[in-house]
Parts: sequence; structure tokens; C-alpha cells
Amino acid sequence: MKLKRKHRYVIYRIGESQIEVESVGARTSTLKDFTTALPFSDSRYAIYDQEYLTPDGRPTSKLWFVSWFPVNSTPYNKMAYTVRLTMYIYMCST
Repeated sequence: MKLKRKHRYVIYRIGESQIEVESVGARTSTLKDFTTALPFSDSRYAIYDQEYLTPDGRPTSKLWFVSWFPVNSTPYNKMAYTVRLTMYIYMCST
């Protein structure tokens, strides 16, 4: 995602034994599409590619890492995602 910039966002979930891709947003997706794709009561990890203009008018983009922990998610779910965070960050850096 970092080099080719094909997707606007990627949402990950914890599977049975590994972290899996749950959904991928097309390059034309918006922030509203991204927030709609996040589940209402379950935690997720996500990467969002934001495009914006700098104060001097240059177009640029920034990758954001998102830990999604909704208020109505179970404590067990929040704990599982917090524990796996370091594994996820390692997976993204390689």
C-alpha cells in the first residue's frame, strides 16, 4: 500500500490464527466509505491513505494507522486486539 498506492484503505481483523484482510477500499473511496466499512461493535486495525494539500499548495498524502475500539465492543475483544498490536505493526513493517 505504501509504494503503489492502489487502495484508499485496508481493514484488518484477527482471524483464527493470524491477522487477515477484511476489506479493501478502492482508490476512489472516501473517508465516509472508510468509516462505514468499520464494524459497529467489533475492534479492527486499519490503514488509511489521506490525500491533502500542504499550506504552499503541493498535493501530498499520509498513511494513518487506526486502532478501532468502539465503546460497545467486549472487553475480551479489546484485550485481544491490544495484545496482537505489536504483531500487527511488525507485519506491516516487513
